[in-house]
Amino acid sequence: MAKPKPILFLITGPNGAGKTTFAAEILTRELKGMRFLNADEIARGLSPFDPPSVAFKAGRLLIT
Repeated sequence: MAKPKPILFLITGPNGAGKTTFAAEILTRELKGMRFLNADEIARGLSPFDPPSVAFKAGRLLIT
């Protein structure tokens, strides 16, 4: 039997559009078991006191 292909959902939009809220409130309820990856959260983990200073690095980590 063939292994099912992975599915990737991208939520894009400008700052403040509600992407994180949408993902947290809707997707986690409707698509159980899916992982939610957020470059902003990665940046906060890398530099809690200055996330913008590592935003680019966080984005690179997200896609690797």
